[in-house]
Amino acid sequence: MPIFYHGTTVRHARLIQANGFKPRPPSKRVWFARHRSVAERRAHHKASASASDRPLVLTCEDRHRRADPVRRCYRTWYGGDSRVA
Repeated sequence: MPIFYHGTTVRHARLIQANGFKPRPPSKRVWFARHRSVAERRAHHKASASASDRPLVLTCEDRHRRADPVRRCYRTWYGGDSRVA
């Protein structure tokens, strides 16, 4: 199964963990990258907007099927730590 990456912040990763990915209007899309380095740049950009938040990259497995078209994140990364908390 393909692996994708999602660059975000620790605060947003907790929300994703609790509620899943929530597409934002107007595009109603969720951003993923095929390369970890791209997601890392995005995470750092998002975290730079807040002095109290840290960048985080979610590593996601694409389990795309007709019955369940959702990408599931099975592991998160921040400085070698595999926890969101």
